[in-house]
Amino acid sequence: VRIHSLFGHIGFAWGVMALVTLFVPRRWWLVGIGSYLVYLAFFLVWPDVNARFDAWLAPGHLAGPAGSTYELESFFSTNGSIPTAFLGYWAGDVIRRADVTGFAKTMRLLVAGVVCGILGTLFWVFVMPCSKIDWNPTFILCSGSFALLALAALYYVIDVRGVRAWTFPFKVIGMNAILCYTLQNVISF
Repeated sequence: VRIHSLFGHIGFAWGVMALVTLFVPRRWWLVGIGSYLVYLAFFLVWPDVNARFDAWLAPGHLAGPAGSTYELESFFSTNGSIPTAFLGYWAGDVIRRADVTGFAKTMRLLVAGVVCGILGTLFWVFVMPCSKIDWNPTFILCSGSFALLALAALYYVIDVRGVRAWTFPFKVIGMNAILCYTLQNVISF
């Protein structure tokens, strides 16, 4: 029986994000950095923290490969989705600011993407490999880097430069994202 899912990760993370921004509106970024550091500390102390937590919390309900001791989307790794949501919230906050020029917004996103990429690479080489299954701290930095760099490039081309003609197919997909996600079970893309 499958208990956890990617939608569970996303829902939990954005639920926490909503509560934090409601109750800590000026210092939400401290909570985001703190959540990342606490998550990192767990992985540094117990590299197999996901397997340990899953085996303790849900024995017999694990959907990994036969005989595995972990859930494909681990209960504990849901905590890793919280710093990921904070990165997304920060990026949205940068984009919606009216007091900053479009080019400055692009540069902030670009610099943040490069910093996440450098930190992610250093973590990958010296601390722990990148693992999406564990949603580990290295994965948070590496995926955050790619997302921020892609967002910076698209924001610059579409919103700053105004080149929008090619975006229509993506608008259609974006407006029907849940439909496209569920169709993957019916149609092999």
